[in-house]
Amino acid sequence: MGKAIEGATVKPKAVRAFQSLSAENALLFHRLRNWSGDLHEEGEMERSLLFGIDRDGPQTVPDLARARGVSRQHVQVAVNALEKQGILKRVANPTHQRSMLVRLTLDGKKRTDALLGSEAVALAEFDLGVSAKEIEGVAQTLRDIRQRVAKHIRKQTGAEDRKTTRFLRRRPSI
Repeated sequence: MGKAIEGATVKPKAVRAFQSLSAENALLFHRLRNWSGDLHEEGEMERSLLFGIDRDGPQTVPDLARARGVSRQHVQVAVNALEKQGILKRVANPTHQRSMLVRLTLDGKKRTDALLGSEAVALAEFDLGVSAKEIEGVAQTLRDIRQRVAKHIRKQTGAEDRKTTRFLRRRPSI
């Protein structure tokens, strides 16, 4: 089967399969992110913030930064610019006195919907050679793996992975 390392059994085929899945997932993510960037004049951070707030609801700047793996300052600059454009608005946070929530304005929602709409039109032209049902099955499998990874991280570290846990609570399915 596999080798015992610090009480764990290593299954080489399963490890290689998981590494392959992880690499393919990352490559697909980056390919689609670059493709999406070519469709829009908005920058990557701006699109990410708009899509994330639209999907998950109002969030604090620190939460937005953690979810993207960037500094709070980097997100703050983008939020400030989008706020000046009337796309985002800060609102009181009922769970924290100082860290305000960032939400979409009506214009922000319209802009986000337009971005998503233009992507939908472009995606409709893709011929992936697989059915919508097959894609939904792959999405469900990835969701299941993501949830198991989060559970393992919680069990292994004894701490919550806040980004993963928050996402799982808000978006159990797509």
